[in-house]
Amino acid sequence: QRRVMGEPAIFNMEQVVKKARVNESGSAAKWSRSSKKSQDRPYRDDRDQKQAVVKDSMAFRQYYLHQNIVSSPEEFDALLATFQTPLPTTFRVSDISSFKSQILRRMHRYSNFEEVLTDGSVSHVTGPAPLAWYPGQLAFSFTTPRHELRKSPVLNEFHKFLVRETELGRVFRQEAVSMIPPLLLDVQPHHCVLDMCAAPGSKTAQLLEALHANDANAPPTGVVVANDLDTKRAYLLVHQTRRIKSPALMVTTQRAEHFPFLSFSSGSSQPDQPFRFDRVLCDVPCSGDGTLRKCVELWRQWHPNMAWGLHRLQLPILIRGLHLLKPGGLLVYSTCALNPLENEAVVAAALNHFAGSVELVETADMLPGFIRRPGMTSWQVQDLGKESVWYTNFDEVPLKRRKKLKSTCFPPAAGSAVGESLRRCMRIYPHLQNTGGFFVALLRKTSEAPITESPLSQVLGSSGPSKMSVDGDVPVAQTGRQQEQHEEEGEGEEQGPQEEQQLQQAEEEEEAEEEAEDTETILAEVRFKMAQDEEDVPTAEAEPLQAAPATEGKKRLKREDIFPEKKVKGTAVVPLLQVNPSLWESIHSFYGLSSNANFNPSQLFIRADQIKKVLYLSQSAARLFEANGRHKLRLVSAGTDIFAKSNSRDMQCKYRVCQEGLAVLITAMTNRLFAVSREEMLQLLDQPFVTFADVQNTSLDEGKTSDCGLGSCALVVANRPGDPWKDTVVAGWKGKGRWSLMISKEEKESLRTLLEDP
Repeated sequence: QRRVMGEPAIFNMEQVVKKARVNESGSAAKWSRSSKKSQDRPYRDDRDQKQAVVKDSMAFRQYYLHQNIVSSPEEFDALLATFQTPLPTTFRVSDISSFKSQILRRMHRYSNFEEVLTDGSVSHVTGPAPLAWYPGQLAFSFTTPRHELRKSPVLNEFHKFLVRETELGRVFRQEAVSMIPPLLLDVQPHHCVLDMCAAPGSKTAQLLEALHANDANAPPTGVVVANDLDTKRAYLLVHQTRRIKSPALMVTTQRAEHFPFLSFSSGSSQPDQPFRFDRVLCDVPCSGDGTLRKCVELWRQWHPNMAWGLHRLQLPILIRGLHLLKPGGLLVYSTCALNPLENEAVVAAALNHFAGSVELVETADMLPGFIRRPGMTSWQVQDLGKESVWYTNFDEVPLKRRKKLKSTCFPPAAGSAVGESLRRCMRIYPHLQNTGGFFVALLRKTSEAPITESPLSQVLGSSGPSKMSVDGDVPVAQTGRQQEQHEEEGEGEEQGPQEEQQLQQAEEEEEAEEEAEDTETILAEVRFKMAQDEEDVPTAEAEPLQAAPATEGKKRLKREDIFPEKKVKGTAVVPLLQVNPSLWESIHSFYGLSSNANFNPSQLFIRADQIKKVLYLSQSAARLFEANGRHKLRLVSAGTDIFAKSNSRDMQCKYRVCQEGLAVLITAMTNRLFAVSREEMLQLLDQPFVTFADVQNTSLDEGKTSDCGLGSCALVVANRPGDPWKDTVVAGWKGKGRWSLMISKEEKESLRTLLEDP
């Protein structure tokens, strides 16, 4: 490792896998393993490296021209030219925000105008433009570079507004193509949804919004289980999705390809029932070459062989996702890669694996106005060993290379049903609508399929099925009776060859995992470098991996320094307990809570390791946790905060209401709930507190609120007539002689801006 003291570490993993070096002129260097003493790549800081990157790669050109991913060399030139330009900034307005209409009005106000810039010149400025294909035109594209924002006072003001609303969960920065998978799933409020590789969480946020979409005043009965292997990334996911304040979210840290089969609580007197998800989002780790406009370091790192290891990782994840899907349910498989080995090859292998129980759904009529290309039905596999060789089918691969190149990498037979159905996949190219590159396949499970074979063994092409446990973590060993039956049938007469075969299979599985991890390591290097300036980088949506902290000296970095949570053991990370009767009675009597269709006290939980907060889980989330949370799920977070412990000695109840949970709580509160006018709320927002004298003859007049003791309360501001969404509810506090709001400074500033909006 080469390192400069005080500077971020640059992970040089060239000894792990073969990589292409691209010199300053853009020509491809010779494929080779670099030695420890190699000085072919002097250290530079991240900014210098970005400036020095040549946005071109001969290997990239040759590979994709050979694969015919577009219709002609001229179109490929247009594709490559677009890849060499910056990616527009895109964002979407939350569909469930109380202030959606006000935010949209501000977006259109900034869209097109002339102004005097800071340098004195008059310029016609183009602001955010709506994406015509996004439902409700709630998504926008913004092409003005960041350095130009400073010159435009209006756009600089807009940028600050955008940052603040993003922090508060009313606006989400998200790449345009990343918005597509959740839209295709058609999530309904009662659905149970699994997001298998969820971090950093922009797609998860879309799924949660879809759960809440039908009725913003009523919490959904469904659940979104957002999973990510790395615990630190899972906590980033919690931070991103907490802005939505949904009780229907559960965050877990499981290996996606081994995500456990769950059960559903049926009641205390009945056994738990097997559980399957209505919708599954399978947005898998990928090589990320569709993000070259944003992650320019990938030009240096790109290598066609990266797809080999990723294919072995992606296929087991997709197969497990389809096993977890109920019949009739929908699954989206997506990557931000162009390589057919990561896209159509994975989908085709899964379709063959399920043999008629899964089908591709036609998406041509979905998202009108969005330009896409059909999936590929034929491709070749390149083997870059001592020399470059292209194979059309698996029969051409020499025996000694079949440990690397697997049959699932190759296209289905020409004219086969599976092969022809691949046209229903969706390929998205940057030059079509000024986006990133992306791949999407929508699959429907038509019938239940038996779980008879380990996904990893299937990828490796091992002989004979390997039965899996119910949890799916490890193959189940044969019982003595099964072994006797095999021996009677002549399958187990010679133990030597059988043991040798098992050993060979174990070695192949270990090699496959190592190859996938080696590929991940290269991607980690790229993501770490780009994380300095990018908010998200590639795992089908380009999210940053955690980098190792800088250390003194030349200590060699270990894998766990880059992937610190790769081998976390244990079960539940967050142990939850239902609220005890005495605590419930105290809260119930103080706030006058009533059970109804939208609020059920049995869905209140506290963390066993701290009782500072009371959580509320949706109906499906609570049932899932009761049946699985203590045994199968590594739970990081669940539900939303609804009460928090208060240190005030003046309040009879020791728990105050949380702003995050008021959307749920408002449906059940009968005490300590006050309606205030827009002007009265603005008065509270303008100063830290107002005295009783300041609010005489208003809704908060002491004479009108004398029956309400000191402590926490909720203030409701009715929206303007015609606003389609719920009223604004704010957590407040009645103190000794004064009123105040229990929200953050950023929330106050945003609320003031939106309430003052004409």
